[in-house]
Amino acid sequence: MIPPYLSTVRVSQQVYKHEMDLEDHRNLLRALCELRGKVILSSYYDDSYAESLNGWRKQVILSKARSNTSATTRGKNGTVPDREEILWMNWE
Repeated sequence: MIPPYLSTVRVSQQVYKHEMDLEDHRNLLRALCELRGKVILSSYYDDSYAESLNGWRKQVILSKARSNTSATTRGKNGTVPDREEILWMNWE
């Protein structure tokens, strides 16, 4: 599942057609923690996610944020910097 990223962890604010506020994210995390099946959730790191998903397996991968490609956010050589994407999994 890839919900809209928290606005506090992304550079571009007007990215998604359907946004989620902090309370929406909290409700999503509560619902995911109650599921009996396997869940994988993609996000950038946030303390509220880490707290809610405590005990879940976490895998960090480097990614390029496509909406984060304006000239002001590019590196000195014009490349888009890597971001750490977190994959949260409720199984081992």
